Amino acid sequence: MHRQVWSRQISTGPAYLRQANIVEIDRIRLDQVNSQGLDREAVQRIFYIATGQGAREFGEGDVWYDAAREHFHWGYAHIYRDDRMVGQGRDDGAGQPATSGIQDRKMAFPGLQPGDIVSLMYWLTPRAARAWRIWGRKYIGDIYALRGNHAMLRSRLVVQSRLPLFVAQSRLPAPRSVQQGRNEVWAWQAGPLPAFYSEPHGPSITDRSPYVQWSSFSGWRELSQWYSRRLQTRILIPSGLRKRWLQLAPPGATPRETVQKVWRALARRLYYYGDEVGIHAFLPASPGQVFYARRGDCKDGALLLSTWLRLEGVPAELAMLRTRRMGAMANAAATLAAFDHAIVYIPAGIMGRHARWIDTTAPEFQSRTLPPSDQGAIAMLVPIHVTRIKAARMPHMQPVEFHPFAPGTPGLIQVPYASSAYNLARRNFHLKFKRIHGAWQLRILGQWSFRGAEAPAMRSRYGAPQRRQENLNYWLARNFPGARLLSTATQGLAADASTFRLRFFATAAWPLAQKWHAPWAKWHVARQLAFTARRRARLRLVSRWRRQDAWKVTWPATFQVPGLPACLPTAARAQFPEVGSWKLRETCRQSSWRIMMQVTQSATSISAPEYMQFRRFWLQADLRLNTLRPAMAQKIQNPGPVTAGPAPMEAAAKATAAR
Repeated sequence: MHRQVWSRQISTGPAYLRQANIVEIDRIRLDQVNSQGLDREAVQRIFYIATGQGAREFGEGDVWYDAAREHFHWGYAHIYRDDRMVGQGRDDGAGQPATSGIQDRKMAFPGLQPGDIVSLMYWLTPRAARAWRIWGRKYIGDIYALRGNHAMLRSRLVVQSRLPLFVAQSRLPAPRSVQQGRNEVWAWQAGPLPAFYSEPHGPSITDRSPYVQWSSFSGWRELSQWYSRRLQTRILIPSGLRKRWLQLAPPGATPRETVQKVWRALARRLYYYGDEVGIHAFLPASPGQVFYARRGDCKDGALLLSTWLRLEGVPAELAMLRTRRMGAMANAAATLAAFDHAIVYIPAGIMGRHARWIDTTAPEFQSRTLPPSDQGAIAMLVPIHVTRIKAARMPHMQPVEFHPFAPGTPGLIQVPYASSAYNLARRNFHLKFKRIHGAWQLRILGQWSFRGAEAPAMRSRYGAPQRRQENLNYWLARNFPGARLLSTATQGLAADASTFRLRFFATAAWPLAQKWHAPWAKWHVARQLAFTARRRARLRLVSRWRRQDAWKVTWPATFQVPGLPACLPTAARAQFPEVGSWKLRETCRQSSWRIMMQVTQSATSISAPEYMQFRRFWLQADLRLNTLRPAMAQKIQNPGPVTAGPAPMEAAAKATAAR
């Protein structure tokens, strides 16, 4: 492409080209797959530096590669000005002190000016090539998005292979394959393309970019069964270790008891250690090796636990996950590169009506709750075959079947989301005024319970006695200055308990020594869920949840406070279908006041057109839920003269309409 041609295309092209600081004029990636199933990539990229800002920014985070599979080889970086080469860039090495995973290169381009052209070339070759022979002349595949972090005039991908391959593409026309000697060749092209910006909790690049997927496997079931055979070579359990494992659960244990005992024992022993170098990025280590090393990454722990459970007669499977942050993938040309996590799957009917999922990297989640990052993920189930299985404790045990995730996608299932009602945080408070030895005292009783996704964090914060004392004293100091914590109690401290409960009792001299900073927890739902004024892309919400706050204030019937805010029964609620709801209820008696508030968040994602309405709904919810606080705060912290006598509820009722 000549300078005049692309200059004209930029000047007459879309606004994102004309306004860009840097335009990637051309990117071409040539991927060559050899007869051993290994690939070598050559990448050439040409950039136009449009502005001074672009000259200062260029080279920072522009070159990325998969350090788990590939070695980076520098080619050249030529700088052209007025059709003359005036300098060269240099490779300053890895951008992070890491040896695996997606890695960036630090590139330096001294003396860049607006109007310069940069031509960049580099190669990627297999890391530890001999270790990949276990694949047996199969290419495990890749996914490549044609957009990048700069506006792009043209992006091209060419795949050459000596092995038979399957290809799939999204937002691109299907190519024709061409035979060139012993190679079959496919080519794709797209452009112009806008730069890809990743919004917080937004779509991934494959959700927004044309992409290509290619591998030696036509579908996910075929890949799963092939991968299962590769794992068989890893599942060699020494007889001593086998005997040690099988002694853990008694012969009469139910499947539920067996899973709980095995997972509890492993959770105390296994520590997460990320290791994504070479073939280990896709193939876990032997379960025995991981057990004795006491550490491993997600797939190491998942294979160890599923193998152990298989020996116990529980039909556990390895589940390879594509979490939501990874974005879309094609239904065909199945590839191991699609997955970024691994957990354990136990089919429905073994431990109850529903399937059970276990993430060995999250030992704090030992109940049936999964970390929110796992929920909604797409899973490929991989059968685990263990020889000489212990006599099955379940006469009705059935082989695992694959359930379709979507029409035309056999071999995949979706990890379910926990319901809003299951992820429940409930806080009950009882404030009681009492007169002791002529002085008024405020007694504070708190009863909190957390179930589901919030239980592990609250168990960590309030489980240990010392941390519980520190955190509760901090909470009391903010909400009730001068209060003294007298007693605490907890239930559900075990990691496999689904609900964690906390109870505490405190007292404070009344009136309180200082003004309250937070009479009770203020609602900030909009800030939590709709944290920006507007969005360009879909919002992905972390989890569904429900929160309930209930406050009860009681005082003696003779407790008389001039100017006591009036109270009449109040109820309000609102619902946004498929998104959530809120409600509040206020009731009062002769000597008590109750307020109950509840918020339910039931959405998993919000489209960009819906976002403004979604944000307005939660802003209004916050505004309405927080209106009851000022009157209560005024009532407790500014009581005025207190005397004995009949409570003035009748007189105060006239002021209700003014509130």
